[in-house]
Amino acid sequence: MDAESLEMLARSSCTAHPQSFGGAPAESSCKHEHSHIVDSKTHGGGYAGPVSRRIFCSHCRLQRWLDVEAALALAQADVGVIPPEAALEIAKAARLSAVDLQQIKARSASVCHTRRHPPAQMPA
Repeated sequence: MDAESLEMLARSSCTAHPQSFGGAPAESSCKHEHSHIVDSKTHGGGYAGPVSRRIFCSHCRLQRWLDVEAALALAQADVGVIPPEAALEIAKAARLSAVDLQQIKARSASVCHTRRHPPAQMPA
């Protein structure tokens, strides 16, 4: 499927586009930000409660990843793989507030984990 066909399919599946109801094409008010059911403003509460939102919160998940890195560094220091001073520096730096989230977002987008491009345009 080419890029134009994919775009037409995406537009026809979004009810925020007037042409999906046979109306005239117009600028979309939909920003396509809530693509998962748990993000849904109308249905999300039925799929994710306060506890699961805390578990799967992206900020909390990133901090837990940093916590794992810190724990790994401390464990490596315990067995002599890295110097204890390095482990302490890693553990001190493992704070989400010290991370540039915009840079992470940009780098993550450049990795292409999803099929954002038609197969003929996929990076090699």
